[in-house]
Amino acid sequence: MIGFLLVLLLISSTKQLNIETCRYPMGIETGKILDSAFSSSSHARESTIASK
Repeated sequence: MIGFLLVLLLISSTKQLNIETCRYPMGIETGKILDSAFSSSSHARESTIASK
């Protein structure tokens, strides 16, 4: 029951987000968030690799 209410809360809050109203850079464009703050990695299992 709590999970269901949480989902409803999340859905209702995402409807209020309007990206068009964002006027200011969020940090990447201004340099506040440096490229070194990001990282990525990958891992593939044999069962998920496309056949050759």
